[in-house]
Amino acid sequence: MNFIKRAWQYLLAKKGKSVLLIVTLSAILAFVLAGLTIKQASDAAIENTKKDIGATVTLSIKREYSDSLRQAAMSSANENGGDFKMSMPSIDATEADTLVKLAGVKSYSLTSSTQASGTDAFTPQLLESSTTDTSSSQPGVSMNDRPMGGAVKEMTDTAFTVSGTNDLATTSLFAAKTAKIVDGTGTLKDNEAVIDSALAVQNSLKVGDKFSITKTLADSSVVTKELTIVGTYTSTAAVNEMAARMPMMNPVNTIYTNNTFVGELKNDTSTYDNVSLELSDPAEKDSFIAAADKKIDTSKYELTTDDDMYQSMLQPLENISGMAQNVVLLVAVAGAIILTLIVILTVRERKFEIGVLLALGENKGKIIGQYFVELFLLAVIAMGIASASGNVIGNAVGNQLLTQQTAAAEVSDGGLSGGNVEVKTETNGGGPGGGSHGGGFGGGPGKSFGIGQTAKEIEQIDNLNVKVTGENLAKLAGIAVAIILFATIIACIGILRMSPKAILSSY
Repeated sequence: MNFIKRAWQYLLAKKGKSVLLIVTLSAILAFVLAGLTIKQASDAAIENTKKDIGATVTLSIKREYSDSLRQAAMSSANENGGDFKMSMPSIDATEADTLVKLAGVKSYSLTSSTQASGTDAFTPQLLESSTTDTSSSQPGVSMNDRPMGGAVKEMTDTAFTVSGTNDLATTSLFAAKTAKIVDGTGTLKDNEAVIDSALAVQNSLKVGDKFSITKTLADSSVVTKELTIVGTYTSTAAVNEMAARMPMMNPVNTIYTNNTFVGELKNDTSTYDNVSLELSDPAEKDSFIAAADKKIDTSKYELTTDDDMYQSMLQPLENISGMAQNVVLLVAVAGAIILTLIVILTVRERKFEIGVLLALGENKGKIIGQYFVELFLLAVIAMGIASASGNVIGNAVGNQLLTQQTAAAEVSDGGLSGGNVEVKTETNGGGPGGGSHGGGFGGGPGKSFGIGQTAKEIEQIDNLNVKVTGENLAKLAGIAVAIILFATIIACIGILRMSPKAILSSY
């Protein structure tokens, strides 16, 4: 008799046992499928997150180099009996332009900045100080309404921060989504500017109007430049106490233009203050830095990267992916063991059937094939049930694991928070956008760029998109076949080694 037909007839005759095996196989395969789908969703989320986050590499001045310049300046002052004078080191534009052309660079930010003063027709915004001003007997009165003493007048002489950039979207305020264009455009050409809308209103200016700023150079010569307003923006950046007292640190007084204009204004068109490169793949940052080091003067510059956000975002996902893989392995092994025990008990109950078949000359391989077919047919049904429940189980288990792993990352890193991973920009020392002028000088590795620093707001992954795919089902089918084949062979080895006479004589 055909062993496949015998398998089908046995399943119909033993409906209770068949249902029990279907339930067992369904439970095993459902959790195997959940593990497969969770791993696939985690891996996909990891790849998408890598693309979204990128990795920012910063070209900065080496601390050792800046220290040597300071020591040389101090020695010169001591020897000549003059005042200590030292220029802040900047980044050579030629070397920076070489780096932005390297493979793997997704986008880049080249910025330069300087201070400038206005004119009678273009004045800065002066905020009310939160501290007591002993020069005024009217607390709470805006500095705009007070007679300017010598100190305040000196601050307004360099009250504007002129920030040059190759791309306005990469500057700190705009990249952090704390500033947005409300009128005109953010595309900057020569002698064009984008200013705060409040500053424009104060000076009765609008898009298309022109204004002038001036700068006093080191040789006491005065440079006057005219700019055309091509856009205005609003900002929600926090203003700290220092910015309230120092106009140049008030983000409202920041004038955005291109690097060429800033270079001409400060009579230095060959350098940048800050250079940052965003890579396409964060995983390639080490190899990129190794290649880029060959293009720069490593005695003067260094390339650094701060991938805390990258690691914080991916750590929970990588943990889940590893756990899902372990789940698949453990459930498959446990399922194989459980199914083997069940089949062993079933085969022992069918010893007489086996003895009769062997006595009739049935091939031992076909007897094993019959038991395999029985389990396979039940497994097909179980796969259907597991497939129907795979999304539900996978989403429930996967998102619970993600919540736990994200909470663990928050505790260990002290940086992640709920829904968003955000690099916030606050006005503090060095002008809008934070940091210090002169990118890389005293900023520390990976944190050395200030005005123009690229900041990002990236949505933290808080939900895994777990879906059953054809690839998952193919893997599940392979695992199911492996489990039932293992269980069938192990369960049948002992009995099939016996002769038909030995089996039948026991009855």
